[in-house]
Amino acid sequence: MKTLLLASAAVAVGAIAPSASAGTLNFTFDGFCDGVSLVKSGVTYGGERTGCVTDPAGGVAMKVKGNPTKYIDYATSDSGSGVFTFFLDVPALQWFVYDTSGGVFTLINSGTMTAGAPQAKGNLKSSTSSKATHPLSGPF
Repeated sequence: MKTLLLASAAVAVGAIAPSASAGTLNFTFDGFCDGVSLVKSGVTYGGERTGCVTDPAGGVAMKVKGNPTKYIDYATSDSGSGVFTFFLDVPALQWFVYDTSGGVFTLINSGTMTAGAPQAKGNLKSSTSSKATHPLSGPF
């Protein structure tokens, strides 16, 4: 797993009031029971995880140094069981999730996503409850 030492990070978690020009994004993480619904307000996003996990989520539009892709970066608590940061590459329909407990980013899962809200799908786990079984490479 890749790790990245985080010098400092502060991402507000919670709903952000949408403006008149705001857009809503809804995604399902393919092969998992969860997804996200985010409302854009300027460069910030607020909303919640959806499906089998419902937690507040808040973040920003951003770029990773040395990587030309624009990401949506949002943080969530996974019902208080940890601190997770998601990076969404919307044009490529890809997502990456990092455990960010203790100020260190550890890539724990990634995959593709589909537009729309998650549907009930049997015994699928959430994107943060199961560690990846495939080789991972993230935006860092």
